[in-house]
Amino acid sequence: MGVLDEIQARVDARMAEIQARLSGGGGCAPRVNAGPPEPRFDVSDVVRSFRSEGTPRGGCRKIGLCVGLKNVDPAAYGGCPQPCPGCDLDATDFANVLAAAGVQTTLLSDSGATKAGVVGAMRDAAGALRAGDLFIMSIAGHGAREAIEAGKGTEVHESWCLWDGKLLDSEIVSVVRGFAPGVRIVMINDQCHSGGIFNECTRGLAVGGILRSLLGGGSSLPMLIQFAACRADEASIGYPIGGTWTTALLKVLAVDRKISWLDWFGKARAHPSLTERQQPQWFEVGPVTDRFRNGEVFL
Repeated sequence: MGVLDEIQARVDARMAEIQARLSGGGGCAPRVNAGPPEPRFDVSDVVRSFRSEGTPRGGCRKIGLCVGLKNVDPAAYGGCPQPCPGCDLDATDFANVLAAAGVQTTLLSDSGATKAGVVGAMRDAAGALRAGDLFIMSIAGHGAREAIEAGKGTEVHESWCLWDGKLLDSEIVSVVRGFAPGVRIVMINDQCHSGGIFNECTRGLAVGGILRSLLGGGSSLPMLIQFAACRADEASIGYPIGGTWTTALLKVLAVDRKISWLDWFGKARAHPSLTERQQPQWFEVGPVTDRFRNGEVFL
């Protein structure tokens, strides 16, 4: 067997492994339960601290979308995917925090989190926001990674498993491109394989889990930062009381609600509640600036 044959054999074996791991339930992977959970984190103090300011923070327009899918429609996935407990709580917690911080927030869960519903909410936000405005989205639920036959051969795609079907990474990127240049987008994903959603549209150098785009993307694109719960080849870890990534983010916010986006991610990634089985990833798409990275959250 030649060198090229050996490489192809390894690729084929890897594809077979991925398909075997994702077999059943249409390829949707629920978050992994890693053992006895801690008591559920009470986010009420975080909410009260933001509300105590009395007025919406910041001068820009801010729109939030929080999506949580504990269940999906079995008919859409050729079977009965396992429930993803705690995802509804993650979305509700984030929605309450965003609303308290003066962000105009929509909450979608289970049957309300259809492909049309999620994409429609994102496009509505894109139509309403201009340069300097903020769109922040959290999504918790099943995530998929699968080999798909394309014109040039087999491609590996990640996706969000929504109520009535998967939204592929390429489709998500297409929706994001509909935002006006200069709009700031923060995408918080607590799903298996979430680190692969934007990895095809960035070239970068990963340092300590932070990938800074070297591509830039030009001034015609919005600026997007993603807080992914794990790498593309990893599972996200969660419990019926909520995901470990979401919980880590909320715990850091409870200590410092005036933290920057970059520090928020870094401190949550280093939080002792996370294990080595889950390595959160920072991705950037578009001409992200230091002012955005180091700006105070929700402003």
